[in-house]
Amino acid sequence: MNDLQRAAARARPALAVLADELGEPSPDMAQALAIIEQMLGDIEAGRHPLDRPDDWPQRDRWPDRPHWDRWRWAIKTLAVASGTTAHCSPKYEYMRVDTRQARSDALTGALLDVADVIELASVREPSGTIDSFLGLCAGRTTPALTIEDMNKIAAAGWAGKLESVRLSGDPLGSLAGIDEIINCGDRETFSGLLNAIIEQPGSPVADRVRTLYERVQHRAGDPEFAAWPQYQAAYWLAVAMGQFRTTREDKA
Repeated sequence: MNDLQRAAARARPALAVLADELGEPSPDMAQALAIIEQMLGDIEAGRHPLDRPDDWPQRDRWPDRPHWDRWRWAIKTLAVASGTTAHCSPKYEYMRVDTRQARSDALTGALLDVADVIELASVREPSGTIDSFLGLCAGRTTPALTIEDMNKIAAAGWAGKLESVRLSGDPLGSLAGIDEIINCGDRETFSGLLNAIIEQPGSPVADRVRTLYERVQHRAGDPEFAAWPQYQAAYWLAVAMGQFRTTREDKA
């Protein structure tokens, strides 16, 4: 079970709490509950909610983000019915949802659980592959690392034009090992580094990547520094995954 499915499992009883606590629903509230019900149904059936065509007529706030306007309207409608407010804003590639204290603890907890599943559904989680990582990081990198740059890394650096090395032992267990992966590793070894960051965003591996990035940052403009894009890719993934981890721990 992934994070989205776990969030949906928590949101299912939360939706029942909202329906029970709020009583006879208004037309808007009934529609908002139906929107969340549809999202949960997709997740429980093994489908990602973003795969569903978005026919919401009021896509004026985030027209390039499928379902964001629909889900924003739904959570704000449920929040108002609960005696509070909800604020939605883009953060990296996902939609952040903040709610305030409702008129009861039960409603507050239910809104938080619904907000959590909306946040997770608003972006596809990294699958651990290089290609999914490229897509996920598209909006998170600095101007120095563009999609074109990332594609060049995938096509050139990870395809074997960089010298491949044989790494023995546990290269992820030391600064020197990770530095060797970034500078000389082939696609497979670099993919292993990215997977380690994704799977354990608060691990020493992510800390080592950040340390190495800080050490070489002064060479960003050096045309001879061929590994700079790889340092950027690993660093910004570590930063992004750390943000996801912090957000979820705050909600726990």
